[in-house]
Amino acid sequence: MAERNRNMAIACEVCGTADNVIMFYRRKNLCNRCKQFSRRITKATTPIVCNCTGECSPSGTCREGRLAKCAEIGLNIFDEKLEKLFKNLMDWNERRLFNFTNSQPTEDLSLEEIMNRGTIEFTERSPSDHNLTSHQWASLQNITTIEFMKGFHFVKFLNPEETTAFIKKTYFKTTIFFMAMASFQSNRDSMIFPGNKDVFPEESVDIQQRHDKLFKRIRCLLISKFIEFRVTKEEFLLLSVLISCDPNIIMEPNSDDGSTNPNLTKKGMNLIRTYYNFHQVVLMDYCRKNYKLNYWPNRLQKLLSLILVLIDTMGDLGKTHSLFQFVESGVKLNKLVDDFF
Repeated sequence: MAERNRNMAIACEVCGTADNVIMFYRRKNLCNRCKQFSRRITKATTPIVCNCTGECSPSGTCREGRLAKCAEIGLNIFDEKLEKLFKNLMDWNERRLFNFTNSQPTEDLSLEEIMNRGTIEFTERSPSDHNLTSHQWASLQNITTIEFMKGFHFVKFLNPEETTAFIKKTYFKTTIFFMAMASFQSNRDSMIFPGNKDVFPEESVDIQQRHDKLFKRIRCLLISKFIEFRVTKEEFLLLSVLISCDPNIIMEPNSDDGSTNPNLTKKGMNLIRTYYNFHQVVLMDYCRKNYKLNYWPNRLQKLLSLILVLIDTMGDLGKTHSLFQFVESGVKLNKLVDDFF
């Protein structure tokens, strides 16, 4: 229970005031004003804009400055009850699944083109039109994953360049995770699109035959671990957030110049890191509550090991991308796939 500090001059970690400081609110010392700000900010419906002429200060009236300081100290502004958190994640995922399964494929778009369009308006596909190509299924899978990631609570605090920089780093990895998850939940032992459509382009059959072990490993390795660990829906959804928001991946050096994601501000990166840390703690608490006392740490490690298996799968996909680049392969990939590699 939060304890109001009356006798000691402890300063608010956000604005610096020593007045009405509440100790250990969400593990931080906050004044009442900053506490109320942290509770209201995630419900904001309008952009958080800085109107300062100079450097904004968290002790003033600038909400942008106060938000940046909350992010800098790692204050969890995303805290919510587990029931609500899981409901939100499941609602987002159900919307993603519906759009993936029932929508008309869009034209072949790059990540930049998709981000410039804002929210994607999906057109429902005719019930009789289920004969999509692997390219069309892959495009839908990527686009619906991107829309899922746009729903994360911190995204509304990022500018358009930051949002693109964040999504660019992990959208395809999250897409592959969702593909494997859908196949597992359909009682498959390998990745496959609806209607038994192969996840690799139809024109890549010859290459697949020459590199059978590589393609089989991509289709089956991750799902084999899902089967072995009997991963629950809640665990899948929490892992999808950790995969999408991994700060180490998002800030890793660019191959071109070695710089670390120059389009992400310090505030943006701190918000992503806080969101990631919060969901990591939720996953730990979920394991603690749902598995035996002497087993839950092992369960948590098994679940986190799935991310390493996904990384291995992405490495194998990078090899197939190189194979497809040969002119004689005849394989033309979606722009979204090419953009990631």
